[in-house]
Amino acid sequence: MEEKNLLLRLEIERLNNLKEENERLRRALKALGNTSCWGNLIYREVVGFSPSLWRREVYIEKNKEIEKGDLALSKDGYLVGKVTYIGKKFGVVTLLNDPQFFLPVFIEDKGRALLKGGLRNRLKILYVEEEQEVKEGDRVWVKDEGINFPIYIGKIARAEKTLDSFFLDVEVIPFASLSLVKEVFILHGEN
Repeated sequence: MEEKNLLLRLEIERLNNLKEENERLRRALKALGNTSCWGNLIYREVVGFSPSLWRREVYIEKNKEIEKGDLALSKDGYLVGKVTYIGKKFGVVTLLNDPQFFLPVFIEDKGRALLKGGLRNRLKILYVEEEQEVKEGDRVWVKDEGINFPIYIGKIARAEKTLDSFFLDVEVIPFASLSLVKEVFILHGEN
């Protein structure tokens, strides 16, 4: 009797997990329903994460279509990172807040810069000149080759002139929550 009871509890737990996954996917499909790249989004659940205190990486199941350099989006369509490694059984997505994350970005229509990850919830933007007139609230986005729409990353939280640099000190707050990434949509190929 105890064995049957345990088996039934395990089955209930499995069904609850499937229900939760189904609801999460429905919300994601609804949120991403307005994008124009449906054929090139590959859904992947996060199956692990880097145990390092300094690295912000998540592991996803390998897919033969996913390539190094592909961008990873949240269920809301915001950038969360990029694929940095493809192994035999899994891929690695380095998140925006990893200290080794770098990506060329745009700030509104004011010019280009280089986004750098950090351990805090704020990211840095390097090489922003005062003449670009960047201000708090400006949106940061990326447009990679083959992508015909902007992918938003976050907004400027602070842009200040410093005495010891030719460039502004700029911080960005990401739109996506990077604290607990459970799933990603990999943007693959031309759109």
